[in-house]
Amino acid sequence: MNLFDSGSDYAAHRPSYPDELPALLAELPAHRTCALDVGCGTGQLTAKMGAYFDQVLGADPSESQVANATGPDNVRFEVGTASQLPAADNSVDLITVAQAVHWFPDLDAFYDEARRVAAPGAAIALISYGLCHLEGLNEMYQDFYWGDFHRHWEPERRHVENQLADITFPFERIGIESPDIVRDLTLEQFIGYLGTWSALKSPGAREEAEAFQAELARAWGDAQLRRRVTWPVTVLAGRI
Repeated sequence: MNLFDSGSDYAAHRPSYPDELPALLAELPAHRTCALDVGCGTGQLTAKMGAYFDQVLGADPSESQVANATGPDNVRFEVGTASQLPAADNSVDLITVAQAVHWFPDLDAFYDEARRVAAPGAAIALISYGLCHLEGLNEMYQDFYWGDFHRHWEPERRHVENQLADITFPFERIGIESPDIVRDLTLEQFIGYLGTWSALKSPGAREEAEAFQAELARAWGDAQLRRRVTWPVTVLAGRI
């Protein structure tokens, strides 16, 4: 089973990217004819790119994710993998990978594909949002995340935790800084986000998460109280 088969939950509860980020990304390539978002999920970033490129393609290996993806008329979605990108040679001006590169089984194969589809003057950007900060209850949240529950995370999760510090990146770097993702969430909304974690696929993880959610609910106060949740965003960009 694909880790992210539940596309509807992902679409409903995963945070969207800062509005400033697509504009920053659009400055990277020489042209803005076509952008390709690899591992697009339900299109959290893909849809926003439509305002800056003539055409945008989102590709994801999960049929459920693609089925739940939405965007403007110039954005389309296809099932596709990082090692077999659904794009023609020399056709893409910007390749983005948002919160997905740590899942790629063969990073070198992806980079070879990126070089194949890249148009002259193309750029590439790997984007990741890290472990969030929960206003008022962050110590409780961090203790749960890094405590016994942490054993349920896949080894690849370390790339999210260390903000892509260990990811191989064989391209000329371009400096880019994105604002954080900031959302004010109710208890139900925050628990919905926790429910999208891939670690919940691990045996016993869901029961531990539910116990934490009950503890969190007691500490939250009024369930309709909105607490600020902040995810730091890292962008690793370069010229192809």
